[in-house]
Amino acid sequence: MCGLEGAKRFRTYVYDADPYQNNPPTQDDRDQLSEKQRFFNWLEGLPSFTVRKGKCLKREFKQCHGYKVGHFLTPCWHITQKGVDVKFSVDLVSLAWDKRIDKAILVTGDSDFIPAIENAKDANMKAIIYFLRRGSTGINQGLYYLVDERHEFTRDFFSDCLIGQSTWKKNK
Repeated sequence: MCGLEGAKRFRTYVYDADPYQNNPPTQDDRDQLSEKQRFFNWLEGLPSFTVRKGKCLKREFKQCHGYKVGHFLTPCWHITQKGVDVKFSVDLVSLAWDKRIDKAILVTGDSDFIPAIENAKDANMKAIIYFLRRGSTGINQGLYYLVDERHEFTRDFFSDCLIGQSTWKKNK
């Protein structure tokens, strides 16, 4: 993407979390964790790649009535990442204000990043966003109009990336 934007890449940051693990972890949990850790290690082995991780937590939906299994009402759960957005926001703002970057290429559609992007733009950083449209969603409208440039991912963009995918699969 940097080549498309005429930018020199400082570093690529990846913000994610290890998959949620039950207590005790199931075999599926352990397999998913092992696969994700291999992927993170592979990314960290690439030049100038940094993985920043938060945590996954299991939360009960507050407004869920559960679903009936036999005579029992079971709770509704969802898995949520914690700390990932904060790490992204702190890095973006500090890199912009420390003048280590003057342009950030972001891959997100999340409105939670609007305050961090506004602050980084106050430091004269140019914000470029790449997003994936999912049906009628994909990028928050406020975020869409805040950034300096916006690009929608297309099938052609990803077909050019498949060579890199085969490298990851070979190294497994």
